[in-house]
Amino acid sequence: VKDKDLTAPPGSPAAGDVYIVASSPTGAWAGQAGKLSYFDQVWRFITPNEGLSLWVNDEDLIYSYNGTAWVPSVFGETNTASNLGAG
Repeated sequence: VKDKDLTAPPGSPAAGDVYIVASSPTGAWAGQAGKLSYFDQVWRFITPNEGLSLWVNDEDLIYSYNGTAWVPSVFGETNTASNLGAG
């Protein structure tokens, strides 16, 4: 996931870009808060299932869906790439 804090789609998405839609979305994302949005010539949406975990690139953190919201996951003391053996 590229970002989880945007309320409107980026102006020049690349095919395959994925975002978590933030609260109170507008434009093509209106009504899709909390869902995954991916770009495939048009914006498509996926309703997450509880327990889904994703890496958020711009924060370098893992977030999990708890059934109602995206929350930072806890893996040991932190949930960074180096803690998980990456980087």
